[in-house]
Amino acid sequence: MKKKFLAIVSMAAMLLVGCQSNAERYGEPLIFTTGTTTGVFYSLGAGISTMWTNELEKRVASQASNGSIENLNLMRKGEANISFTTVNIAYEAYNGVGSFEGKQYEDVRILGNLYPNISHIIVKNDEKYNSIEDLKGTSFVFGAAGSATEVESRLVLEAHGIGEKDIKANYVGFTEATDLMRNGQV
Repeated sequence: MKKKFLAIVSMAAMLLVGCQSNAERYGEPLIFTTGTTTGVFYSLGAGISTMWTNELEKRVASQASNGSIENLNLMRKGEANISFTTVNIAYEAYNGVGSFEGKQYEDVRILGNLYPNISHIIVKNDEKYNSIEDLKGTSFVFGAAGSATEVESRLVLEAHGIGEKDIKANYVGFTEATDLMRNGQV
């Protein structure tokens, strides 16, 4: 009973946020944009969509995307009702800065914090990589284009004096990044 109550409360909050400005766009199924198919957002969004559909009898369809930035852009265009994003990307959208310079999205609302989002930089077990600065001149995966991973990677590298011109940039998801690393391409 408690699980169903929480699901109903959170769904109501999502619907209220989604319906605030353009109620005519939000028929069924509700579109819940997530992230790349190999990331956490995708499987979590699929599970939540299934639960809401089964428990609340409200059709919710999860949809893969490139992640946080794309999700908010899809919501702003009315192509999604509910989305995952990270707090820094939501801040950028709401304030019209960073990735959303000149494209402010004031109608976005944060409904809950799901888990801490910790960024990792992974390198091969190689003596030449002892610090982030050692990545200068290498091939590096920023993450999928339009993802929070891309933005966060850029921020971390820039904080260590590494710009995009200093490395060979790749914009792919987690599976592709693993393949590139395995093949010695990054």
